[in-house]
Amino acid sequence: MILENIYLEKLSEIFVAEKKYILCLKKLSAAALTDELRMGISPDSSDQHLHIERLKLCLEIKKSKKAGAISTLDQHFFEHCKDVVKGKVPSVEKDISILHISQQIFQRKIQSFSSLQHMAIALGEEQSALLLEQCFKDDQNAYNYLVQVSQNIIYPKSVI
Repeated sequence: MILENIYLEKLSEIFVAEKKYILCLKKLSAAALTDELRMGISPDSSDQHLHIERLKLCLEIKKSKKAGAISTLDQHFFEHCKDVVKGKVPSVEKDISILHISQQIFQRKIQSFSSLQHMAIALGEEQSALLLEQCFKDDQNAYNYLVQVSQNIIYPKSVI
């Protein structure tokens, strides 16, 4: 029963946070100078909108309508996102900041979806485990793409 309560709490938290992460990533994408960075963090190119649908299904499976609260850590990322987006005209320097916060966001989401997937497996929630695994994989792919962008485009540009 303890694991199920924690699972539902964390599932509700990530559901609420995911909607805000989509908005945050849209703003970061719009503020980026580099096309590849813009594409890599765009919610549309990394299937972020599908996460909302998958999380809704996971909540429906558990018959939960519980509204989650935003965690302190997620709130920190949202505030940092606002700070990175405001101000300066797009530049390589700003792209480095956008890259950094975007990678942190994807790492946070990867960790959350991985933990939730393992909880779902332990609870015998096979369908939810598969849905959460797909969210995990989407974010892992997005993160890996950002690593490629950093190594091949952003950091070389900052040296020139």
